[in-house]
Amino acid sequence: MDTLMNAMFVPLIALQAADKQIDINISSGGEQWYLSPVWLAVGGLALIVLIMFIVMAVRGGGGTTIVKE
Repeated sequence: MDTLMNAMFVPLIALQAADKQIDINISSGGEQWYLSPVWLAVGGLALIVLIMFIVMAVRGGGGTTIVKE
């Protein structure tokens, strides 16, 4: 049984060993940094905080609190 298995797998191993060229390309290229979802989320949060500051400045008005005794 062992010689039968060797006879079956030896040609397969030889075919796998023949192709040794590996080409890995991890650069997507051409994508702008400001289109990243992380930067879009950071920009969105910054915009919400800016709007909150503007609303607080307009509504606050520098009024005082009067406490009656």
